[in-house]
Amino acid sequence: MKKNIVYPENRNGGIYAIINKDNGRIYIGETENLRKRAKAHVNLLKAGNHYCKDLQEDYDNNFKIEIIELLEIPGQCKSEERLCAEDYYIACLQQKGVNLYNSTRDKNCKENFFVLSCRIDKRITDIIKKYKYMKIDY
Repeated sequence: MKKNIVYPENRNGGIYAIINKDNGRIYIGETENLRKRAKAHVNLLKAGNHYCKDLQEDYDNNFKIEIIELLEIPGQCKSEERLCAEDYYIACLQQKGVNLYNSTRDKNCKENFFVLSCRIDKRITDIIKKYKYMKIDY
C-alpha cells in the first residue's frame, strides 16, 4: 500500500535509492537531507507531478516502492562530491545490469567520479592513510 512507505531516519546528506519492489527498477539520488528528500519524492508522486515520468507511471499503477539510504555523507562534503557519489552508484548498478529510472546520458559530476567518491568513503580514506599509497588532499 502506498501509505506504508518507510522514510529514512537520517537527516544528514547522502545517497538514496527508490526501489520499485514489483519490478526491481531503481532510482538513485543525492541530497543534503535524506529524510526531507524522501518525503519530497513521495509528495510529488502522490500529486502526480514527479519529474521522472516512468517512476510516476509505476507509482500510479500501484507498484510498491521502498526508499533506502545507501550512503551517509557528512555535512562538510561539497555538493560536487555528493553528485560524484551519485554517479558512482549509478555506474556500479548499470555495470551489474540493474534497470534504473535514471537516465544514462546525464552525468552530474564534472570530475572523475570514482576518484572523488573515494574521498567521502571513510573506509577507503582509512586504507589510503594507513598504507600511504596516496596523498590525501582535502
